[in-house]
Amino acid sequence: YSQAVNGTLVGTVTDASGALVANAKVTLTATQTGIAQAGQSNQSGNFSFPNLQPGLYRVEVESSGFRKAIVDRIDVLVNSTARADVTLHPG
Repeated sequence: YSQAVNGTLVGTVTDASGALVANAKVTLTATQTGIAQAGQSNQSGNFSFPNLQPGLYRVEVESSGFRKAIVDRIDVLVNSTARADVTLHPG
């Protein structure tokens, strides 16, 4: 039998009014190693990073017309899904 050793991080990108933000650039960085992965929110504003090593992560989200948003110290645990929803503000 196999045993899960990784976790997943998911989230939704919205603007200050609560509207979904599609195609936002999402960068996930492992705090301990500094290794970064790039992703993008889909048409529903959702993003997902599966198969992550357990540990602390930082999510940075950028989209045209908005200020960069950062969510720090997201703890991804073995065999679990962590959530990091992000609200972008105009700028």
